[in-house]
Amino acid sequence: SKPRMADFAVWGVATEKALGGKEKSFMAAYDASQEDAVETALESWPVVEPLASFALPYPSEEKAWFDSATKLLEELNERVGDDVKRSRDWPKQPNKLTEQLNRLAPSLEEIGVFVVRSGTHKGGRKLKIWREQRPD
Repeated sequence: SKPRMADFAVWGVATEKALGGKEKSFMAAYDASQEDAVETALESWPVVEPLASFALPYPSEEKAWFDSATKLLEELNERVGDDVKRSRDWPKQPNKLTEQLNRLAPSLEEIGVFVVRSGTHKGGRKLKIWREQRPD
């Protein structure tokens, strides 16, 4: 299967072959770079660690936590100290939390944390959150 930025990867592999590089060395370096990028992105947002911890008891989509962004923000606020809540990057409002989650969703999926927005219900939009353990 082709990775994200497939055209770039195809050119990289072709360049590797044309220059006599070691087979699969480009993709190994590319994969390592992608993993580093995901890790860096996740480390820079304070909401990631408490969210990943929060999601642990919900092991699948069928057994996911399902509620509003307001309720999720309340839950996450209970898991962090005042210094984190006062930080510039901590979401102060549910809509800001949702914006962060939308931005982080692809990176979160890489570590097995899934955040899916549902359609509108009587109680407003809901989030579905779960965490699948990834094989090492």
